[in-house]
Amino acid sequence: MKDEKQTYRGLIIQNNPFSFKTGNGKTLAAMFAQWDAENLAQIFTSNLQPDFSICKHYYKISDGSALKSFMTHCDCGIEISDENVGNSYYFEEIKRPSNFISGLQGWMRESHFVAVLRDFIWRKSKWNNEKLYQWLDEIQPQFVFLLAGNMSVFYDVAYFICDKFQIPLFLQITDDYFIYRSGWNPWKNLHRRRMSKRLGEAIKKCECSVVICDKMARVFEEKYGGEYFVCMNNVDVQDLEEFEARQEGRDIELVYAGNLGINRWKVLNLIGRALAELAQEGISARLSVYSSFTPGKHILKKLTIPSSMQFCGSLYGEALDRVKNDADILVHVEAFEKRYRQLTYTAMSTKVPEYMGSGRSILAVGPPEAASIEFLNQNNVALLVTERSKEAVKEQIRRFAGGGEEFVEMRERAVRIARERFSREKNAKDILKIISEGCERSEKIKKFKN
Repeated sequence: MKDEKQTYRGLIIQNNPFSFKTGNGKTLAAMFAQWDAENLAQIFTSNLQPDFSICKHYYKISDGSALKSFMTHCDCGIEISDENVGNSYYFEEIKRPSNFISGLQGWMRESHFVAVLRDFIWRKSKWNNEKLYQWLDEIQPQFVFLLAGNMSVFYDVAYFICDKFQIPLFLQITDDYFIYRSGWNPWKNLHRRRMSKRLGEAIKKCECSVVICDKMARVFEEKYGGEYFVCMNNVDVQDLEEFEARQEGRDIELVYAGNLGINRWKVLNLIGRALAELAQEGISARLSVYSSFTPGKHILKKLTIPSSMQFCGSLYGEALDRVKNDADILVHVEAFEKRYRQLTYTAMSTKVPEYMGSGRSILAVGPPEAASIEFLNQNNVALLVTERSKEAVKEQIRRFAGGGEEFVEMRERAVRIARERFSREKNAKDILKIISEGCERSEKIKKFKN
């Protein structure tokens, strides 16, 4: 139920559009559930199609249009309406890429050189143009909610709009592109130094920073100061009574649904090899892997172990929910390599709240200091493996196969915490309260200055 006090018109700036199906779009939709679609607008960059039932006003600036603007000095950006949302000129159908293209996309997502180059191209593009001004004048935003990701130019976009309309800024931080710099990669150090500086400036300017977990709030407050509100992914919590116990003698069904990047696929391969060895002991278990991106030939081969692990493609919405509900164990993994451990130290996966609220058992494999693994460990809600070890994985699956009251208690504890911390309705009302109070403070300051 929406709160009747909701009045402020918001402009969200983020790579992905509002959606009930994918990634950050789902998280945003849950956070702004208290808003009417007419009072929300968004600037986004990705090729995903926006959902007009959540938000009525969209403006897209794609990487392609920014590159064209950089090369030809033309304006970039276009208003997206109900009429052109299905137009392939604006949105290409997501197709399975070739192995070469898939590998290239993976490298580009992880390359710090590409991140620096992308930021440079955007800075030199003509995103700041008459089309954007007209669109902004039509929607008349009263606050900006920014998730900049790893693009520092998004801060410039947000500052321009806040200054133009004299409205407050709110930040959302879900990943750590800012603090840790190590090694001899000059592009990585340059990009992180720039992102850290821009974030520090934004935290001082904004009314409040919404972060993904308690650990991120603690670490960032020590580093940058500022005000933080912890809002993990918002979920609808299941009732345990809806699920039947696993039938004796049936294969143990494990499901992983998520990103395969930053070497998560290597940890999944480790689990698959452990399951193959358990089969020799008479414990039959199978891991099904789902991801929105089809991996290249090499990774696909590593994710295919006959009778133990297979890559099943992509699923969304209710179809994916059904697969998760039919699983015995939901799998969460984080990479063990040093460069990736830095990324996951303060960033908690959005899958963790979903898994905890599902009523399923959880197998989590990753370094102990990763925010997701640390959270699951502190709350004793998962089968944990904190070393890169097949034997450790096998031992946890053996425990599960043996059954016992401890797993029922673990699931009940996870659901209870999910109700307390990840309630969709509660968190949406908290976000409404924080933004409303920030807008009220901003209006009082504006009146005082005038």
